Amino acid sequence: MVATPALRNYARTLWTGCETTLAHVIAEQTGRAADDLSLRLLVRYVLEIPDLAGTEPDPTAALDTAFAHLGRGWPDL
Repeated sequence: MVATPALRNYARTLWTGCETTLAHVIAEQTGRAADDLSLRLLVRYVLEIPDLAGTEPDPTAALDTAFAHLGRGWPDL
């Protein structure tokens, strides 16, 4: 799918289309407003991970790296 630009764009559009919903869920869990910039940055980061990992030679290792960074914590949340 990554090799086919139209499919990659479509999948990314569907995936990132969940941004508002995910922001509201995290907002409920953290007591933040869904439009809080730190929260929105976290959501965008999480939703971009699959697309970025899919372009790497070892997508599994890329996912591990992305979530290791995330696991170190997100400031202000």
